[in-house]
Amino acid sequence: MRFRASMETPDMQKNDVTQSKNVPVAVPLEDAPRLFGISKSHIYRMSKAGHIDLRKVGRKTIVMTDTMLAYLGSLPQVAQIKPE
Repeated sequence: MRFRASMETPDMQKNDVTQSKNVPVAVPLEDAPRLFGISKSHIYRMSKAGHIDLRKVGRKTIVMTDTMLAYLGSLPQVAQIKPE
């Protein structure tokens, strides 16, 4: 059974995925690359740098979703390219 909690806060943007869905509090490390589009090695680097929070539950490593979403939200946006 997986527990889900709403991560909504008033300061989140309307187009944020957390506004439209409930998201899990944490995800297993092996699922994180597929869910967030970031490699496992990049996740480890971002944890070592203090940008995201990893936890251990027995032998399993989990990624705390709120820290991952905050990290992804802090990345710069790609410049808009105007069609010619």
